[in-house]
Amino acid sequence: MSLTSHVGEDNVRITSPGKNLRKTLLYSALMLSLATPLSGHADPALLEQAGRQLQAGQHEQAYTLLEAQTEQQAGNPDFDYLLGIAALRSGKPDRAMFALERVVRTQPGHAAARMELVNAYLQLGLNHQAQAQLAILETQQPPDSAQVAMERYQDILRPRLSGTPDPVRMLALSAGYDSNVGSYPEMDLLGFIPIKPVDSAYALVRGTLWQPVQLDDHRRLDLTLHGQYRQHEDEDAEQFDLGLIHAAALYNVTLNPQSRIGIGIQANKLWLDQDDFRDHIGLTGRWEQRLGADLRGELGLEYLDYQFEQDNNNYQQINLHGRVHKNINPRLRLTGMLGYEQEEANKDRLGGDASRWRIQGDVNWQLNPRNMTALSLGWSDARYEEAYQANGLHNPSNSEKKRNDQITEVSARWRHLPARFWEINTEFSYRDQQSSVRFYELDRWTAQITLLRNF
Repeated sequence: MSLTSHVGEDNVRITSPGKNLRKTLLYSALMLSLATPLSGHADPALLEQAGRQLQAGQHEQAYTLLEAQTEQQAGNPDFDYLLGIAALRSGKPDRAMFALERVVRTQPGHAAARMELVNAYLQLGLNHQAQAQLAILETQQPPDSAQVAMERYQDILRPRLSGTPDPVRMLALSAGYDSNVGSYPEMDLLGFIPIKPVDSAYALVRGTLWQPVQLDDHRRLDLTLHGQYRQHEDEDAEQFDLGLIHAAALYNVTLNPQSRIGIGIQANKLWLDQDDFRDHIGLTGRWEQRLGADLRGELGLEYLDYQFEQDNNNYQQINLHGRVHKNINPRLRLTGMLGYEQEEANKDRLGGDASRWRIQGDVNWQLNPRNMTALSLGWSDARYEEAYQANGLHNPSNSEKKRNDQITEVSARWRHLPARFWEINTEFSYRDQQSSVRFYELDRWTAQITLLRNF
């Protein structure tokens, strides 16, 4: 039987244990539990009845019996352990995970519960978490019967952690609202030409194909094709209707189990109101390093050549950025990013060359296997080398100024998995941009809901 999980950022497919292994695991779990002292605080009659049902193979009945008492008994390791087994045997690994995590949190030496937790993690696609639990079990001197089961689990984990990831095929439909479609300020140019931001509802359709091609044990080629189209409801916002196609190829080489490097190319084309607006091509370099069991780092370098329909806006950009990912626990992940960009512009571009520092932090919290929240906070500082002419269209003041933008951005997202292959995403974002040139001072917020289908 094949199980697919959408927990976290990746779609992971695993093969669940067969009947013989499940029998071995149940026997091993019961043997291990004999060495684990019972707390004596749970209802003995309830536990005895549930234990008889489990031994008789009446898993659903045992789960129903225990689940009805969760509010009163949850937190008791004896109760949570049997609830976890019943949930696993009745095909509810998400419920089992939470019950068994409560057991090992209060009784770290409860090896039987930790073994069952490995099973739950595997069925949910949480492979690194399963591996971490197996490492703990190795230090607890499990009996031979449990060692057999652990070796079988390692056989399942090995290709999952080192093999080719599953491709991503995704189609999404979104509806949203944008308070400032063109990113305009609210001001009077030259003292008498009013400018007011245009707000509008919009519809968005997008699709992504990411296809990994394993060349050998150490080399992989990642191919990406992405397209999207956004149409606005307000007539004044139609000039910002946006179409985009992006393609990329990344050649990866695994140097060792902790390190991987990649080099690639990318191309992008963007339309506004169905007219050509901008193209770019670029080169990409990336280095990934595992810094610890729950810590991973990335370093990226890009060279991008932007060509606009109006040639005076053309520029080339070098983008250097580093990221650190930290798993606080199986459901909480933190990400930090620091980046620097340098733009070499066409001699006629307003402001000339520019440089930009960016910093961003992200928090991803898996509430349960079907719900995840994310919060992102970012700040950037952009500085342009040439002054804007006084009393011009973009600088109607009486003095020449060099443009300096400071941008604060915050976004929050909720991700819900109602059924296999389906997602519902809700996102809110806000941007506040302060600038030394009044024309570039603005704020903007968007709200969007998305229905997404993975194939």
